Amino acid sequence: MDKDKMVVLWENGKQIKVKVNTSSSKLSDPRSKEEAAASVERLQDNEDVPLFQRKMPNKYNSKSNKPKRWGALKPVLLTIASALGVGTLLGIIMLRMFGTIDPEVPTNGSAAVPAEIETANKESSNAEVALEPVNAFVLQAGVFSGRENASEWAETYKEAGVSTILWEKDNQFYLLAGMAQDKEGATQLRDEMTKDGLEFYVKEWSTGAGTLHVSEDNKAWLEQLQKNWIETKKGLSNERPFEKETWDKLAQLIPKQAGQFSALAEEVRNSAELAEDLSSQKAQHQLLLLWNLYTNSADKQ
Repeated sequence: MDKDKMVVLWENGKQIKVKVNTSSSKLSDPRSKEEAAASVERLQDNEDVPLFQRKMPNKYNSKSNKPKRWGALKPVLLTIASALGVGTLLGIIMLRMFGTIDPEVPTNGSAAVPAEIETANKESSNAEVALEPVNAFVLQAGVFSGRENASEWAETYKEAGVSTILWEKDNQFYLLAGMAQDKEGATQLRDEMTKDGLEFYVKEWSTGAGTLHVSEDNKAWLEQLQKNWIETKKGLSNERPFEKETWDKLAQLIPKQAGQFSALAEEVRNSAELAEDLSSQKAQHQLLLLWNLYTNSADKQ
């Protein structure tokens, strides 16, 4: 390269001018100054000046051979964002489907009863039914301290053709096979049934007076049930003690929702359906069953 020649360099996108082999002595010479001025003119016209480009390293733009952290975290962050989006969407859908979240239920096993429901229950039991004292003479087939043993004996009598009911009273289980209006009638009944080798004992059976707290819907048919039961007991000596018309009318008085008297209501309907087919012995069993269910319903209050 010639002495005192200027070159143009491009460094990181900027143009710089550099003199090659220029000494201070030459610059002090007038001719050198003229020549230098002439060279500057030529540089300004970009004539006959070779161009060189070089790139200087930039610590801010330098590329690293190590993988970028964003590239590694990107799939994880996208997965988390997707999960959050799906979870939020499902939560909105569930809230719209079910409306509001149920109130917290106490952990002690007893759920709180809303005030309006509790008030409704009180209002539904604002009627009273007076329980009349009932007395009859029954045929006792046995008395047991345990239900299981009593049930086994009930099966024995059933196989012999005698229907019985199991009545729990004073922590004992009584097996009752029939009933009569008075002691003479019960004694005659016992003698007739003992011919088959079965043993029965005549026993006076009674339940006391009391009061039932019921709804207005249940009041009418429960009061009528007591009247029907007493009249049917008086006619046990008849061939067909149950009068179908009377028991049909009673069944029609039963509300759709009998509440705690549901089992009793079902047996009343059953009595109305079977009325014409109930012989004297079967009628005794049916009256004992109704008497027991009625008394149990009263005891639950």
